[in-house]
Amino acid sequence: MVQSAPDGAAGLELLSKEEVDIIVLDVRMPGMDGIATFTAIRERHSLTPVIFLSGHIDIKQVAQALKDGCAEVLLKPCPIDNLVSCIEDAYERKCCALDVAEKT
Repeated sequence: MVQSAPDGAAGLELLSKEEVDIIVLDVRMPGMDGIATFTAIRERHSLTPVIFLSGHIDIKQVAQALKDGCAEVLLKPCPIDNLVSCIEDAYERKCCALDVAEKT
């Protein structure tokens, strides 16, 4: 199932109620921007993959997001096949990370 939130605060509220497999996040959003939202997500959901999909990407922000564990950074417009592939890859990596966490 796909769910959406209009901004970072609403997205965090959604995450407090439900577990999600993958998060696709924009950098520029009303209120809390994508970077602040990503930081809050990482604090609570460290294994949930986050993919940034944005038309406004700053190299310093990209570098920091990747350093902080962002799964992928995609620039709009992004071919849907690329996005789907990134989502599938991120989900596979999450499943592997969960398997490793269960075994340790």
